[in-house]
Amino acid sequence: MKPNIRKILLTEYLTFFFLILGLTLAGLVIILIVINEAIGFAVVLILLSIASIFLMVMRYNYLNTVLEKGIEVEGKVTSSGFDESRGRINFTYTVDNQEYTVGNRVLKNRRTRKMEKDKVITVLVDAENHEKAFIKELYF
Repeated sequence: MKPNIRKILLTEYLTFFFLILGLTLAGLVIILIVINEAIGFAVVLILLSIASIFLMVMRYNYLNTVLEKGIEVEGKVTSSGFDESRGRINFTYTVDNQEYTVGNRVLKNRRTRKMEKDKVITVLVDAENHEKAFIKELYF
């Protein structure tokens, strides 16, 4: 089963941040070009926009790899907290008899708000770095 790109963009904070930053900078470039002002500054914004979109694609590809090929284990939410639009979910899991406690930065939405303390979850762990993991229920 493939992860849902919409769920990734609406849940994973860094991916969403890089996308919005890239689109905002691209919009500023268009405005500067249309009003024929600060063309040099527009070139800098173009480069920053490209870099931001590149980082978003890199983050998405990494997430996609872990979500598709990661080690699936059981975990438990240890805490979660949110401000107005984003938050963090901390959880524990065990791989090869080693317990890990990590956190995911997430956007606040219906799925992430359900992640309450002591909730049993399915965790997808990076096979090459067991300290990197994501909550499966948030992306499928």
